[in-house]
Amino acid sequence: MGTLGKARNIHYGIGYGGNGVAPSNLIGRTLASVALERDDDHARSPLVSDPPSYLPPEPFRFVAARAMRSAIERYEILEDEGKRPDPVSNLLRRGLGMSVPRGVEVNRLLRRRD
Repeated sequence: MGTLGKARNIHYGIGYGGNGVAPSNLIGRTLASVALERDDDHARSPLVSDPPSYLPPEPFRFVAARAMRSAIERYEILEDEGKRPDPVSNLLRRGLGMSVPRGVEVNRLLRRRD
């Protein structure tokens, strides 16, 4: 979590999946402290830092993230339908060890059937 921009008015949190009440509460309080420029335990947390330098710049980051998410979704949809996923989707899904949240996948499957 941290702050970006020349005006220091963009506050971010990355790498957090939003699972659980306690972590959500901690992340919310920490981001609030950072945004309000408080000098408290939350704002001084080790979770607050400069943005990572290893992420590619926009728009490359957005395009790559969308491509990976689409491949993972495609893999899981095909898998649920009992079909064999394509090699690219298989590589990304297995190699990254990630999956799309269950609710997203189910909603997309239901929309496709309508």
